[in-house]
Amino acid sequence: MDIVLSAGSSLTPQVSQAITLLWKDQGIQEMYSRASELPRLGCQSDYYFDNANRFADASFVPTEADVVRAKIKTTGIKETQFTAGNLEFNMVDVGGQRTERRKWFHCFENVTAVIFLASLDAYDLTLEEDGKTNRMSESLKLFNEITASHWFKETSFILFLNKSDIFKQKIATSDINLYHNAYTGGKDFASAIKFIGDLYKSKFAQNNKKLFDPYVTCAVDPTSIRHVFDAVKKLLLKDTIDKMMPYGATDLV
Repeated sequence: MDIVLSAGSSLTPQVSQAITLLWKDQGIQEMYSRASELPRLGCQSDYYFDNANRFADASFVPTEADVVRAKIKTTGIKETQFTAGNLEFNMVDVGGQRTERRKWFHCFENVTAVIFLASLDAYDLTLEEDGKTNRMSESLKLFNEITASHWFKETSFILFLNKSDIFKQKIATSDINLYHNAYTGGKDFASAIKFIGDLYKSKFAQNNKKLFDPYVTCAVDPTSIRHVFDAVKKLLLKDTIDKMMPYGATDLV
């Protein structure tokens, strides 16, 4: 079967069959087991390969599971306004890549809180920019820079440790200690989560700001994210009232 693909090619049944055939190959499976050595191979690639034939069907309609796995790299500053209950939110999403940071640091004076999204599975990955720098080490460095910035001198921080589903699978075959030698918890999920959470806490620049306990999240699980959002909403409301009222808001939320 000879198939030539170019940028913008459609996913035809012929192409999807070729993808499915390749995906079943033992050599391809062995290669995918070493995906951390291929920084441009997305963490959800197996989902797309598994569903290639369904995606190529002429009657295909995306499911909720398909949509939450769709990924578009954030560039620049993306602002979204929405209402949840009686509260209005103005959420600003920014690109975390090195080339994007200079565009947004100055835009966040007087924000209520910063949600820092850290990928748990990044511990054994390298940056796309250079293929050498450990992604989690870079993320920790950025977390320290942001929390130390004068733009956030009184801003509360919420840490999301994301991709817990991928992380739980990965630590069974990829030893964290090979990349972060202070880790001694082996394949234990709870120990691994605590270790990474503590790494971020150690990089938090205190000043006058507050770091709330990390949330372990799975972005492709809508129910889990809904619970986390409800908890964060209450937390932000209380934190905002605390800053406005000298005696706090414990009894008000």
